[in-house]
Amino acid sequence: HIELVVAHYDLGVFYEKQGKFDEAIQQYQVALKLEPSLTQASVNLKNIYLRKGLKNKMEFEKTSQ
Repeated sequence: HIELVVAHYDLGVFYEKQGKFDEAIQQYQVALKLEPSLTQASVNLKNIYLRKGLKNKMEFEKTSQ
């Protein structure tokens, strides 16, 4: 279980560094779904929302449809 969480988190970090924020968001969300206490994934996710000018997950979901 933890290996899967780490894999999604690491992929999120990779995508974030590449500037692929939508992909990073998806990976961080999966990591958090598997392990809700993964604080750094939550922090990274919030930072991406801020970079994209979004205040929260709901705004992301509206723009990604």
